[in-house]
Amino acid sequence: MVRYLHSRVRANDWLNAFANDNDSTTLSISTQSETNSLGVFLRQERGTYVTKPEFVSTKLRDAVTRLNVEVAFTLSCETTRMIFQRLDPETRELYMSNCGGTSYQVFESVDEILDSAISAVRKFQYLCLLRREKVVLIWDDNVNSILARAAEIEAQMLSLVRDLIRDLLTATELMVDMVRFGAVP
Repeated sequence: MVRYLHSRVRANDWLNAFANDNDSTTLSISTQSETNSLGVFLRQERGTYVTKPEFVSTKLRDAVTRLNVEVAFTLSCETTRMIFQRLDPETRELYMSNCGGTSYQVFESVDEILDSAISAVRKFQYLCLLRREKVVLIWDDNVNSILARAAEIEAQMLSLVRDLIRDLLTATELMVDMVRFGAVP
């Protein structure tokens, strides 16, 4: 089942490592398990997860184990890359005004999940953003639901990025007009 989920996640282009991120393909096996933050986790029994790829960050695996969810995976795509690029360093919640005001937690890193009380993680948001790792950790208690949940989340984030780009273009057009009409030296 974990192979199937991994293949579906890859087919949706949700496991992208970007040029500025660690490229686990060049790492030795001993360091891969510490640095690879991209993968799928499927619970076999309480406290035991099988992952794909086999070598995924130990800290990330520990965080998923701590959440005690049936299934989880990290989402890293062009949309999440753009969100992380524009995410203010002080942001603790990503507010999705385009989705009825939903907000998602932003953790500085997976270490914050491991070091805080488990009640600090809003488990029923089914995701959090991990700033240092530059991934969105998505989870569910139903294997059959996680891919649909991830598609919905990606659509919400894409809508947010479109709104950001539209606002940026509007601001740029306004500045061009101001310069053109002499309002800005």
